[in-house]
Amino acid sequence: MKKKGVVVFALLLVFAAIIVGNYMISSNFEYPLPNLGQMITGQSLNGAISLFVSGGTRDLNITSPINDTYNFAIGATYEIILNASSNFNPDDWAYSLFDLRHNVSLNDTVSFSPDTTINATRWSNLLTVSAKQTGGEWTNESVVFYVEVPNSAPLIGTIDEEIFVCENQKIGAPNAGYEFDTYDADEDTLGIQLNDSHDLFYILSPINTVEYTNFTSRIISATLSKDSAGGVDAGFKSYLTRVTADDDFNFSCCVDTADINITVIEMNNAPNWVGSGLGSRTLYLEGDDSEFNYQFLISDLEDGTSSSGNFTFNISFVGEELFSINETYGIVNFTPTINHVNRTFSITVCANDTGIANPHVNISDACGVAEDGSIKSICDDFTLTVTDDNRAPEISSYLPAESNFSIGGTTSTTFSVSVRDPDANIPDIDWYVDGVLKEHNELLSSDDYAYSLGCGRSGEVNVTVVVSDGLLNASNSWIIDYSSVACPVGGGGGGGGGGGGGGGGTIGAYCSEEWVCEGWGVCQNAKRSFDARSLSLEDHFSVQEICSQNKYDERFCGFQLTSCKDLNLCNNNTVPRVTKPSEMQVCYFTEDPSCEDGITNCHGKGCELLVDCGGPCEPCATCSDGKKNQGESGIDCGGPCPYACAEEQPLRTSMFAILGLLAVSLIAIAFIIVKGFNIVRYKFRKS
Repeated sequence: MKKKGVVVFALLLVFAAIIVGNYMISSNFEYPLPNLGQMITGQSLNGAISLFVSGGTRDLNITSPINDTYNFAIGATYEIILNASSNFNPDDWAYSLFDLRHNVSLNDTVSFSPDTTINATRWSNLLTVSAKQTGGEWTNESVVFYVEVPNSAPLIGTIDEEIFVCENQKIGAPNAGYEFDTYDADEDTLGIQLNDSHDLFYILSPINTVEYTNFTSRIISATLSKDSAGGVDAGFKSYLTRVTADDDFNFSCCVDTADINITVIEMNNAPNWVGSGLGSRTLYLEGDDSEFNYQFLISDLEDGTSSSGNFTFNISFVGEELFSINETYGIVNFTPTINHVNRTFSITVCANDTGIANPHVNISDACGVAEDGSIKSICDDFTLTVTDDNRAPEISSYLPAESNFSIGGTTSTTFSVSVRDPDANIPDIDWYVDGVLKEHNELLSSDDYAYSLGCGRSGEVNVTVVVSDGLLNASNSWIIDYSSVACPVGGGGGGGGGGGGGGGGTIGAYCSEEWVCEGWGVCQNAKRSFDARSLSLEDHFSVQEICSQNKYDERFCGFQLTSCKDLNLCNNNTVPRVTKPSEMQVCYFTEDPSCEDGITNCHGKGCELLVDCGGPCEPCATCSDGKKNQGESGIDCGGPCPYACAEEQPLRTSMFAILGLLAVSLIAIAFIIVKGFNIVRYKFRKS
C-alpha cells in the first residue's frame, strides 16, 4: 500500500513539474545572471562622457533613420527607430515627418525621447529632428529616407454579380451608370476593362480618384434594342461579362477580375398609329367624300401592323353610335344620311396589343412599376362632321402682328393663333419651319409655338401655321431675318422650337462625344500588311517607330485594330469636342497565337490580360479568387496581395492542454493498475 502511494505521489510531482515548466516557457520567465567574466577577471566597464563648452556650436546627429532605403513587406506597419544625439544636453526633443510624394505633412512638432519608434509613410519621407535646452533656441537636423514595399495586386471593390437593364434604355444615361471602385495600394494607374464579345457594354475609367489609391469606374452602354433583349417574346437575354483591373506591373503580375451577369429585359412597346392620327374628317351627302371607309393603321414592334390580326380594336362615341369597327383589323364603313347633316360627332378608337409572352420576373423592379409586359393600348380621338357645303376654317387672330422682322439668333419668338370653323368643326393646327412640319395639334381652338435659330447661325427663316379641317385650310406666315450671335465658351449652336399650350423653345448646347471602343482585334504583322497594301506608309512608319522603342524586330512588329463609336451621336465631323481614341495600337506579333505560347496576345475574339491567362484563356490568378496561388502565403493573402496573412497562433496553449491530458491519463492508468492488482491479491488470499 505504501508503494502505491509513492507511485501516485511521484506522478503528481511529474504533473506539477510539467505545469510549472510550461508556465515559465509561456511567460518568457527570465532570471538575471551575473556577468561572470567581469566577476572573475575584475575588468571595469567602459563609458563615454560628452562635454559641451558654453557658447560653442550646437550640433544634432540623426543616427536612425539615415539617408537610405528601408524595405518592408506588403501590409506591414512602417515602424522605424528614431534615434539622435547632440553635443549638448537638450531638455526637449521634437520631430516632424513630411510625405514628399504627396506633399503632405504627416505630423508636426511631436515630442519624443531618443531611441523611440515612429510610423513612416511609403515612399519618400522628410524627417526633421529638433532639440533645445530650457529657455534656449531649437537646433534642427533633417534627413530624407525611403520606404520600399513590393508591388501588390489591385483589387476590385464590391460589385453586383447581377445587373438588370431594360430594352430601350442604356446603362449610363444621363451622366450616370453602374459605378464600382477599384483599389491599388501602389497608386498605379489601373487599366480597367470590360470583356464583352457582343460589344454592347463598355467601361469609362476612371471618373473619380479618392486618396490616391481608390478609383471609380462606370459601366455604360448604348441604347439597348429588342434584339439585345433576345428578340420578340424572348423575355430577356443575359450576357456574362468580366471586369478586369490591371496594374501593368509586368507580364505576369498583377490583375483582379470580377464576373458580372448583365441581363437585358424585354419590354412591351406600345403600338403607334401610322401617321399622326385621323384628326378631323368632313363628309358630304353626295359626290366625293360621301362615304367613310377607313382602316386604322397601326405599327407595333412586337405585333406588327393592323393587317397581322394581332390587335383588338374597339370604338366609342359621344352621343349617337354611328357605326361599328372590325375588332381584328380596325376597318370601319359609314355612309351619312340627311339626319346627320350639320352635325359633328366625337369618336374614339382604341387598339390593344397582345403583350409579351415571357416577361422577366424582375421586369417591374428594373423597368418601373407600370411595366409588367402585359397588354398596352393606343387610342385616337377624332371628329366626323357631316355637311352639305363645307367651309374652310379661319384664323381669327395671330401674333406677332408683323409678318417680317429681324432679331438675334438666340432670341426666342413665340407665335400664336386662334382658330374657328364655320361648320362647327375643330380644325387641326400645324406649324412649319421652312416647309418642314415641326408640330401637329388636334382639337385645339388656339395654340402657340416658340422658335429660336441658336447661336453662331444667321439667315432668313419662314415660320408658317396651317389650319385644316381635312379638306380646306387657312394659313399665315412670318419671315424672320436672324443675325448671328457668338456662342459662349463651352456652349453650342443649334436651335429649335416647341409649343402646345404655351411651350417654349430652347437654345441648344454643344454635343460632347462619349467614345467607346470594341475589343482589340488579332495582332497582324506590320511588314506583311504593308507589303499587301493594307497598311498605309504613314501608319507603317508610326508602327515601326513604336516597335523599335519596344525592341521588337521586324518579325515580331505587329499592330491591332479596333472600332470606336460615339454613343451620343454628335456627328461633329469637322471639330469634335472630345478627341476620338486611337483605333490602332502596336502589339507583339506571333504566328498562331494561343494560350500556351508564353506571350500576352489576342486571339479567339479576345485579348489575354497576362501571359496566357484572361480573355480567351483561363482566368488569371487574383487576390480574390479563393485560391492559394501566384506565390501567396495563404488563400488570397501574402505574396503579391495587399493584405498580409493572419499570424499563426502559438502552440503553447494547446501543448499545455495535451501535456495536462497526458498526465491525467497516466494517473488514471496507474490507478487502474493498482486497483486491479489489489483485486487479484484479495481473491488469491481468499482462495
